[in-house]
Amino acid sequence: MYADDEPEPDPYLFYLLFNDYQACESKVPLREWNGIDDIKCQQLPINENAFMLSSFYLNRTERPTGFLALAQNEKEGFHVFFREQEKERNLRIEVSPFTNSQNEVLPHLLYWEDFFFAPGVGIPDSLAEALIPYAGEIQKSMVDHNKVFYVELRSTMNQTPGEYYSTISVFDGDELVTSKPVTAKVWNFALPENHYSEVVMGLYNCNSGYGATRSIFALNGLTVENNGNPSADDLPQAKKILDGYQECLLDHGVSTYEIPRWLMDDDSKAAELTMADLRRKVFTVPVHRGHFVNGDFTDAAKKTISKYKRLVYDNPFLKDKAFFYLMDEPTGTESEVALLEAMSERLNELWPGYHAVAPFYSNFEQTTALFEGKIDIICPNQGAFDPRNSNYDLKQANFLSFQDRENHPEWFRTWRYQGDAKCGGTYFWIFNIQQLGVMRRVPFWQQWYMNSDGWLQWSCAYLPVNWVKKTLPGSGGIQTGNGDGILVYPGTLWGQSAETPIASLRLKQLTDGIEDYDYLRLGMEFVDESSLKTAISRFLWREYASDCKSVNKEYEFYAAYTCTYLQRARYEIGQLLDAANTEHNWGEWQIAVLPDKGHNGLEIRTCEGCGAQTSRIKLWDGSVVGDVNGDGLVNILDVTTLVDIILGVDDNGISDEAADVNGDGKVSILDVAILVDLIVGIE
Repeated sequence: MYADDEPEPDPYLFYLLFNDYQACESKVPLREWNGIDDIKCQQLPINENAFMLSSFYLNRTERPTGFLALAQNEKEGFHVFFREQEKERNLRIEVSPFTNSQNEVLPHLLYWEDFFFAPGVGIPDSLAEALIPYAGEIQKSMVDHNKVFYVELRSTMNQTPGEYYSTISVFDGDELVTSKPVTAKVWNFALPENHYSEVVMGLYNCNSGYGATRSIFALNGLTVENNGNPSADDLPQAKKILDGYQECLLDHGVSTYEIPRWLMDDDSKAAELTMADLRRKVFTVPVHRGHFVNGDFTDAAKKTISKYKRLVYDNPFLKDKAFFYLMDEPTGTESEVALLEAMSERLNELWPGYHAVAPFYSNFEQTTALFEGKIDIICPNQGAFDPRNSNYDLKQANFLSFQDRENHPEWFRTWRYQGDAKCGGTYFWIFNIQQLGVMRRVPFWQQWYMNSDGWLQWSCAYLPVNWVKKTLPGSGGIQTGNGDGILVYPGTLWGQSAETPIASLRLKQLTDGIEDYDYLRLGMEFVDESSLKTAISRFLWREYASDCKSVNKEYEFYAAYTCTYLQRARYEIGQLLDAANTEHNWGEWQIAVLPDKGHNGLEIRTCEGCGAQTSRIKLWDGSVVGDVNGDGLVNILDVTTLVDIILGVDDNGISDEAADVNGDGKVSILDVAILVDLIVGIE
């Protein structure tokens, strides 16, 4: 039952809600099944002890305070929900700085939530979707309508652990209406700079070939040619827009398939730094089946392969990030098999030991057998493990095989791509489920269950050029009726910079899932197994890690798809990590990208136990990589000098940065080969 069917006597409703909640514009769920879907049950707890009370989950009283917790280097948000039930107001809110007893500040950002309607998919009301930066502007309230704001805390890697305090105040113009205090606890452990989960999505002209991904330019006011590229006059601005979208997604833990598409031609050192960014888990070499003609890759494709190989192949921090997206959803026809074999044979000549993906929804066993030696990133559709309709035995066999990495050394990585909203995903709407953020976090708990590396999505910026603001594309045409493929919006449509896209609430919730997986992986590294499993069971109610039903909502009691249960599980894992010794076993700092005159370089160190990484800037010392003899040029004379240095014949005092051409921290014969390639590329 909804609130407009049963009016409340209060002049307004004022709640602080978990970030998993997705509010309607005019409705508000009350007294649903056992109260668990009641909005009052989705309020932040009043303190940390409340997380452990069984009554917390069904407590429908309004909570006078709010409490939440986060690790160092984490984003954690909550909703400020205000429902007008008496009169219209000139509504605005203020959030005081989150400060601790030493007056140190926990940074936060503030947004207002704009409501979207998705026609044709059964939504009874518009839902909160776009997060618009908020700086205290008046929001006109309406009777029996909701206003929702989003507060995002952003702890730093070195944030002082402990409690930080703030007050959320609601005003009618300058008159205070109500307020609530909030406490944020920062745990004594940090999430890694490189998230453990690999979340890979298309952005502009992604490999799936959907031209509408190019609308990010047109919808920001740029002129787009018939081929989908921005006009020559608008190209400089287009590059800034693409950089801004990439940065937004990286900031939320998402690696786009492509590095910014013009970067390799404009500035190869900047491209190298972009590839080495620890937030970017992977990137494609932009060559696929469309570039393979008459038994060979086109000359342009071979040039692209050579360009990428020269930059990354001998760099241990970059080589395994690079992959080819050779095919999209092959079905195993005779012609496709022949094409894949031919491409693989040629690619092994051009890039020995290459990594490649070809997402598939065809028969799991047959397709993975076909891929052996050709495709080593296994990426099935989620439906391969979904037994709801039929074939439980087959789906169970797929599930167990996918989990069993030890017996599949030929699989370099395993990803999944979503097949059904009820298995978890970025879908905008699932009928009668208000805690949708839980659904967007589910894939990462599934990832832990399935011993997988990540998740692939075909696009995250699909919008048709004729898009109507505050709606989602209809279910006809490309598969976006539920919002799949849309996570960011053009900033100019809300008066913001074209270079900074508007993040969706769904993107924030997906990032929460990425961070959930960080908690789970850190728990595996630093917490005893029994305690970790007990905490996980608060959300995944039973231990069904060996049953394919565990990844599907339809099977009752496999997972608790509500905010409160997920939040308790996360909180208990946080408690365990906070009490544990989470000091990483760091290796030595190594140069990932050498600096030059126009760019700082990058150094990285890696935890020898769990693979977490951290980075720092490497300043330029005045030398030029490859200019071994110090004459200001890089040519064949430097090869001779480098050989003499290695043989001990000459030591001309040039810095190691000039002679260590491959950046592995040593000067060896390997640098000679790379230097020759470098000179050939220059010439």
